[in-house]
Amino acid sequence: MAHLAPKLLNPGSGQVRINNEPIHFDWWYKGDYEQTGIIFMWSTDTVNWLSISSNQNEDWIEIEANTFPLGTIYWKVCTIDQTGTSPFSEQYILISAEEPPAPIITSPSIAYEPRPTITWLSNEQVGYGVAIFNTPDYNEQELLWEYYNENNTNKEIEIGIDLQPNTTYYVFVGITDSIGVFAYAMQELTTSFFGFPEIPTFSFNIDELRGCIKFTITNPPGEIPVSHNEVYRDNQRIAADVQETFTDYTAESGKVYEYKIKAVGVNKATVSSVPVQASVNVKHTQLACTTDFSKWIELKWNPEKSESRQHIAVSNFYAGRKFAVIDFSENKNNNISNSFAIRDKAELDKLIEIYDAKQTILYRDRRGRKAFGTITGLNIADESPRTWWTVSFTVQQADFEEVI
Repeated sequence: MAHLAPKLLNPGSGQVRINNEPIHFDWWYKGDYEQTGIIFMWSTDTVNWLSISSNQNEDWIEIEANTFPLGTIYWKVCTIDQTGTSPFSEQYILISAEEPPAPIITSPSIAYEPRPTITWLSNEQVGYGVAIFNTPDYNEQELLWEYYNENNTNKEIEIGIDLQPNTTYYVFVGITDSIGVFAYAMQELTTSFFGFPEIPTFSFNIDELRGCIKFTITNPPGEIPVSHNEVYRDNQRIAADVQETFTDYTAESGKVYEYKIKAVGVNKATVSSVPVQASVNVKHTQLACTTDFSKWIELKWNPEKSESRQHIAVSNFYAGRKFAVIDFSENKNNNISNSFAIRDKAELDKLIEIYDAKQTILYRDRRGRKAFGTITGLNIADESPRTWWTVSFTVQQADFEEVI
């Protein structure tokens, strides 16, 4: 009896291949004896088929460049061994396409700053990628930086790392067209000498009442003026475009952080300060608007709190299994329920203002809890005859990007 039809054909599922390059096809031969031949067939309309026969034992074939016209190509294959000829495989599809014109890099080949902007021209671009290498040799090159956006016609980007002066790099710019075909260009980029700003210094003060850290930054005068400063906490940037002062309102209570200041020169060269450790203690529960940290409230009377956590999961029941199989997703819900007494009408108005802002808030307390979230419900009960109110609310943790 003849063996079974080939399986696992590649390329398939509408994959794109360049017409003017050899195209590799492969499959899984399903027989008990050595394969001795194949019949490869292709068509543009599934009605008229062309065939290529080959006496071979390999489970692949390479079709010469420019064999196929541009467009949709249907293909199938059958295999031959001592039992006879197998049935043909299922029909698979590939897209035969032209390579789009390569981009033309237009930015200078000499850079006078550590983060130059790379520019290029391209006609059929739908997406792009830019990379920086230390050598053009594929076997020895080290990827220093890359950025890719699969749906963008932008034709310029600032390099995202600091290049060293008097060093040669290699810029790679690749584009994709509307059907995903890729074309690229590479250019040598040599950095000239450029100066650096002076090392910044800074001091800080702890505001115990507010639970924040206030920084004062000094940029010594030098050859390269400072454009602005950036603040890093545990090597993550939390503030940019800072001049002389900055306040960190988001530190977790009791946690020791390492801070440093990075000065950015007018030529984009950067230099970092000596790191310094600092921490702050939050005495009570605080809520603050993330769009304006001056809008905040401290809650401290008659506190009652509870925390709930829930992983999002789906129960699937299968035949032959008595109990469900649980599939967990990466999503989860974290909620912090609170109840406090407020003894001042002005403080109650503050809380209502934060609630009515309908924005992401920062929650912190003395136990080290820190969460960015939202409040969708606020309950206020009069405590008559006493002149205070009992408020209760739940903070639902929300996705928030603190690092910039």
